[in-house]
Amino acid sequence: MLDASFLFECFFCHKTVFIIAGIQNKCYIFSFLPTPIFIIEPQFLTVVSTFFYRHFAFPRSIFIIAFFIQFLLLVGWRGLVLYVFKRVQGVKHVMVIGYMPKAQEFAQKLQNISKGWIDVKYVLEPQTAEDLVQYIKVVDTIYLYSKMDENLKSEIIKKAIEFKKHIFIAPDFRDILVSRARVIQFDDVATLSIEQPELTSEQKLIKRVCDVLLASVALVVSFPIMILIAIAIKLDSEGPVIYRQKRVTEGEREFYVLKFRTMVKDAEKMTGPVLATENDPRITRVGRFLRATRLDEIPQLVNILKGEMSFIGPRPERPYFVEQFKKLYPEYSLRHNVKAGLTGLAQVYGKYATSPEDKLRLDLIYIKNYSVFLDIKILLLTLKTIFTKEAAEGVKNQKQ
Repeated sequence: MLDASFLFECFFCHKTVFIIAGIQNKCYIFSFLPTPIFIIEPQFLTVVSTFFYRHFAFPRSIFIIAFFIQFLLLVGWRGLVLYVFKRVQGVKHVMVIGYMPKAQEFAQKLQNISKGWIDVKYVLEPQTAEDLVQYIKVVDTIYLYSKMDENLKSEIIKKAIEFKKHIFIAPDFRDILVSRARVIQFDDVATLSIEQPELTSEQKLIKRVCDVLLASVALVVSFPIMILIAIAIKLDSEGPVIYRQKRVTEGEREFYVLKFRTMVKDAEKMTGPVLATENDPRITRVGRFLRATRLDEIPQLVNILKGEMSFIGPRPERPYFVEQFKKLYPEYSLRHNVKAGLTGLAQVYGKYATSPEDKLRLDLIYIKNYSVFLDIKILLLTLKTIFTKEAAEGVKNQKQ
């Protein structure tokens, strides 16, 4: 009971240490899944196995006791490994290169999530590589955050490699589309084969089967909760329980997404289409709770069964905003190469107030790197996101 979970967590704890050190992985200094989830997973498998193989049966009390023992052991082990690594490696000094104020905002995000692991030593605007050498020499890691001249970017990368520094680049949309490209040889000429960012027919079939099975089970399990929510909405404010809103999904087809109503009746009658803001007065008391817990999204299980949405994918946006974003980002239409999702990479790694450009990056990364295992990972990360207040907060008022 203890061994499988303990070894499983030890592996991910070591992986996270390497992530923080900047040694590997695509997500730098991102938190790993909560310890309880890692404990529950192998326990669930053990429970299932005892159901089919009765001679391996355990009393239920064993699972409860094992959970708490494993939790204490794993938290202690995690703390010890991270403490030793930090003592050995020390704090990482980093430099952010980009245009203000975005570069400064990004540097602040790094500092906030690092929990003492990194020190943002410099935040500089793009300048010649020679001018940056004095700074490159004294840092461990360099972040290129903003769009800049390609020649200048190449020179900075060359200098960073020359001084053996680790580099992170916020990709533009072209970089994402080129990622995972296949190398094709024509005689002695090597070329990159860049395919359309979309799912194969086999992937679509597997995804659809999983969607139908999961949505069917989820609807049955959540039905009592839906009844209670409907009663609470009716008692709290005037208006319908279910709110229908036109959204855009795969192939830029329009459909009506279903949600529990969280705002007052006719909230946009005077304002027109606008994003929700932090402390938005249009949100009802019950609505604020539903948004914070994501329970307002439960009716979208019906959209999934109808084939309009998937469990995982880019969040469906309103036609008005889609047209606005397409003018700003020509690549925005590529996110409609897959079905809209109940949750997605942009939701678990971003926040409600994350910029459309950053969300689009994450959506395209999801499409280019799609796999069933990535969908499972996003579902697990969604459980964590439900308890993260910032992920549900509206856009800051001053930025409207």
